[in-house]
Amino acid sequence: METDIIVCTHNRPELLKRTLNHLFERTTSPYRLHVIDDASTAGNVEYLSRLWAEGRLASLLLRREPRQFAANWNIAPWIAQSEILVFSDDDILCPRLEPDWLARGLAAMAEYPRIGMLAPNCPSQPPAIHDDRRIGPLMICDKLGTTLTLIRRAPMRQIVIPPNGTKLAGITVFDDGTHLATAWARAMRAQRLEVAYMVDVYCQHIGAISARNNQDLSMRMVEPSNPDTLEP
Repeated sequence: METDIIVCTHNRPELLKRTLNHLFERTTSPYRLHVIDDASTAGNVEYLSRLWAEGRLASLLLRREPRQFAANWNIAPWIAQSEILVFSDDDILCPRLEPDWLARGLAAMAEYPRIGMLAPNCPSQPPAIHDDRRIGPLMICDKLGTTLTLIRRAPMRQIVIPPNGTKLAGITVFDDGTHLATAWARAMRAQRLEVAYMVDVYCQHIGAISARNNQDLSMRMVEPSNPDTLEP
């Protein structure tokens, strides 16, 4: 059965190309790829239109006007048909593994049905503060620190990201995604599910830059010592 992968993007064509090339080359499990573009003006549309014409996308949503973070993520669980779906930003590299990262994640979620959200380990963005509750290859955590995340579709449909500056699960969430990981985790726990990351499966966050309170917050990138597995 194919797994739905939804990628959200805006005005970062070079990062998007690198992200999707890794996905195409390194994901051997069956999947359907959906892309939501948030009214880009910097080359995204031309690239994505070419992928659509080549039949490499299951669906392509080109926003005419920006809808921001919340509106684009909220539609994702309704695009997906698979029981478990994958969310990804446009700046996340997946590793080359056998079996691949997706097969490993799906197997872990099948073995541990209490896990609602699961992400690879990410050396450039420490994934979470955890409480040392390790189960098999997974570490239960407070939040997930990167966005290449396997999520159970049914509970995710119950979690709606609110408008900018309002609350989800008691936590104020902003349009740039600030506090979203913590709020998602809390909302999952309210449904008696846990969030976790895969200790030995890595991804790489290559473009984490955000502007907040008039400050440019640029994340330090960590080059992996192994370009195939992305281990630090």
